[in-house]
Amino acid sequence: MGGRRGRVRVFVTQPVPGAALDRLRNAAEVAVYEDWERPVPREVLLEEAGRSDVLWCLLHDRIDGEVIERSRCRLIAVTTSGVNVDVAAATRRGIVVATVPYLVAEATADLQWALLLAVARRVVEADRALRTGMFPGAQSQRFVGGEVHGKTLGTIGLGASDGRRCTGRGALGCGWCTRSGNGFPWRRRRRWGCSTGRCRSS
Repeated sequence: MGGRRGRVRVFVTQPVPGAALDRLRNAAEVAVYEDWERPVPREVLLEEAGRSDVLWCLLHDRIDGEVIERSRCRLIAVTTSGVNVDVAAATRRGIVVATVPYLVAEATADLQWALLLAVARRVVEADRALRTGMFPGAQSQRFVGGEVHGKTLGTIGLGASDGRRCTGRGALGCGWCTRSGNGFPWRRRRRWGCSTGRCRSS
């Protein structure tokens, strides 16, 4: 073990919620790359992988064969489905890869709705215009955009965030359709459907 007095040493590649770190510090020696504004530099990642027992990384961290070959870790924990980790290389080295596949599904669905509404209602354009001093009037049609209420939402590929997004469509009065062939578990619990006509109308 690489920590002080035989404690497990954990390296976290970027700050994460404090409660999680507090719990972890009760059981291990924890080092965190403290910069919120950029991913951990490659050289720091390689160095820390070579001196830590556990690597806790995020989606934007590329844990490829080079990192794994230089690693002395026994565990790589990722807050994703593991798409950013060379799992085959880790397996050859006997390193366990632990994943949390749908950690941010709801948050991603929230942002998808935010983007959809912003585009439909021209929120960003109107904001930029207002900041430059343009105010066409409270009931002007200049940035009215298009309605979302009553429209059909179409999605191709029912992933985790798509399932959450579809469950929220009723609050906006939207219809919905989806095509999915990936066997995502939400599909077994809810009745999804799609007709060619509805997908064309979305």
